[in-house]
Amino acid sequence: MTVEQLWDKTWRIIAGLENANVEFLDAVNETTEQIFNYLWKRKSDLIREPMVLRPIYIDQTGAWFHLPADLRGLCELPRIHGTRIQLEPALEEDRAKLEGVKGEPTHYEILGRKLYVYPQPEDSPVVSGRYFQAPCPAEGFDDYLPFSGMFDAAYKTILLAIVSQGIATNLEPIVEQHIGQLLEVRDYHHPVRSRVRDF
Repeated sequence: MTVEQLWDKTWRIIAGLENANVEFLDAVNETTEQIFNYLWKRKSDLIREPMVLRPIYIDQTGAWFHLPADLRGLCELPRIHGTRIQLEPALEEDRAKLEGVKGEPTHYEILGRKLYVYPQPEDSPVVSGRYFQAPCPAEGFDDYLPFSGMFDAAYKTILLAIVSQGIATNLEPIVEQHIGQLLEVRDYHHPVRSRVRDF
């Protein structure tokens, strides 16, 4: 569903609200953020994406990779692509011991939008893993809502709560009710039935 289609489904209700003081696109983006945060807290597979980092940059600060702009956090420890060895988070003593050393990376550290590796590699490795991908904010009415249409029905309810009560409202109960129930149905596994054998 596009932002415009969501507007078509809600504008009559919004027009009847006397205290609607939130811009429509702001309300759409806040709804997206609320849904994403709910999924992020539950480490949902719906927001996990593969991550491949290249090329490596080496400067006076160390050896590092640019992180994706939509990265909200790592799902797993990163690794040097093509190996099974995961990089460990660099503690202060690891950094002190490994800074200026060259060799196969064994540790990593995230600073801002960069992922540093220690020791400094002598070749050009590729780092891979998985990360939590935050959806892009809607900028216009032609933009599609994220999450592949799975939460389109919930968007209407959550958005109307934001428009009528404001962005600062605690929306956790509404999000839990509408998104939590959908996830429970999606993730439900039927019990496995097996025949009882006579002995």
